Amino acid sequence: MPPRIGLCFCHGWGFDPHFWEPLLPSFSNYPILRWNLGYYGEKSLPLPDSSADRWIAIGHSVGFRKLIESPVDWSGAVCIQGFYDFLGSEPRMRKIRQRSLEKMISDWYQNRNRVLQNFYETCGLASANFPTPPPSWSVLEVDLQTLAIPSRMSFPPSSPHRVLESRNDRVVPPSLMESEWGLEKITWSEKGGHALGFFESDFVAETIHSLIREVRENRHL
Repeated sequence: MPPRIGLCFCHGWGFDPHFWEPLLPSFSNYPILRWNLGYYGEKSLPLPDSSADRWIAIGHSVGFRKLIESPVDWSGAVCIQGFYDFLGSEPRMRKIRQRSLEKMISDWYQNRNRVLQNFYETCGLASANFPTPPPSWSVLEVDLQTLAIPSRMSFPPSSPHRVLESRNDRVVPPSLMESEWGLEKITWSEKGGHALGFFESDFVAETIHSLIREVRENRHL
């Protein structure tokens, strides 16, 4: 009997689990966990349970990093516009992105509502685009600050995984994704902004299904 596959989704900065709603109908037959990082509503990070034999981590932006930094031994991972080092390793790129992040943090203390709205617009959204409770400003601020710190964890490159990026991502641009992952590792969408899971759910679902097949058939996991 093939192993039962479960999926654990984690949204990125400034969002909540509603981010995944366009995508979830494609996986109605799978056990699903949705992490809430606490930017809107109560923080909730449910761990995989016995409802599945193998669990796949699916993270958007900083959500991918949160999943990989958890103690869970994932059987596979889908990185959707995610990163280990938000600033990048290439010196010129890092300097530019560090200045940009520092300005964002400085502006946060002047008008955090405007900073959050600008972020959504840069992602390609007019707003958070879903009903939410009031933002948890302190949680948003902490994770905004920690973007400058590279992760010490990484997903084993030999384990099953996929990396997705859009060519018009202005938050985690293609040049950063290429330096983080290597050009040959990335599956590209021509559009989607910094919200692939929201705007291009069919593209993302197809990629997740391909990884599910690989994880299910892998006898070494």
